Amino acid sequence: GLWACPPVEPVLDAAGDPIANQPTPSLKKVTALQGLAVSRVATSGECTLAFVETCITRVAPSCAPLRGGTTLRLFGAGFYKGSMAPVLRFAMVGSGQQVLVRGEYVERPAPTDANPELTERYVSAAAPPFPAAGDVAVQLSFNGTDFTVAATLRYYVEPSLSAVTPAAAPVAGGTSLAVSATDASTFFASDSCVALFASASGAEIARVPAAHDPAAGVLRFASPPAAAAHAAATVAIAIDGQTAAPNPLPFCFYAPPTLSSIVPLCGPYSGETRIKLAGTNLFGGSDDIAVRFTV
Repeated sequence: GLWACPPVEPVLDAAGDPIANQPTPSLKKVTALQGLAVSRVATSGECTLAFVETCITRVAPSCAPLRGGTTLRLFGAGFYKGSMAPVLRFAMVGSGQQVLVRGEYVERPAPTDANPELTERYVSAAAPPFPAAGDVAVQLSFNGTDFTVAATLRYYVEPSLSAVTPAAAPVAGGTSLAVSATDASTFFASDSCVALFASASGAEIARVPAAHDPAAGVLRFASPPAAAAHAAATVAIAIDGQTAAPNPLPFCFYAPPTLSSIVPLCGPYSGETRIKLAGTNLFGGSDDIAVRFTV
């Protein structure tokens, strides 16, 4: 890491003269350069310059569907605002098929408790469409000629969702859900994968992180809390965190049911008695309805 010695204001006496035994300056780590490869350092008086080669350290999200359109953010070092928009080169690993797109350099304050003056710098661009799934090498250039070492972006076939189990959950949230697809191989581990819940009108209710369960071939997540009951809601999957799979599944958010009567109130221990439950917030259309008897 690179350490710097910040200037220390001299302590003056009542007459305005520096006192003896001034405080000793202490070294401070330059947090803005943590994890970056500094090739050269130049100092002159109180000024220090660190030269960092332009490089990509992270692409978020790390995947995109074949149709493209995902808004990518490339983080790294040595980024700057030049006279031309940065250029991104996408090359399919193996075939070498290339696509060039223009990006946008973004610089905005991103203060933290540890560094209130931190500035976030990244390049934003829309992922182009690709004809086949697989890894794509992404490179960045600020002059259109010299490109960085490549980072990897995964292109995937969007899953065709087949079922969500269970297909209903209380508005309080917290129910464990699983979504399956007609081809389980279209699911994979992605840090950006989310489940998107929407009302019948299409308004978003919530989005929650979803995790891949390779043993079961499903995506698992917990139902979110909902402000109201939605009998005709939907749930969809966005593996890149943005692009929802094209076939959302029907889902129901329901208010907690309350039982008011049970008819009849008795039956033989051999079972088979048909009973009728009445109450509020009861609904149909779910194959997961169950009645629990407790002794």
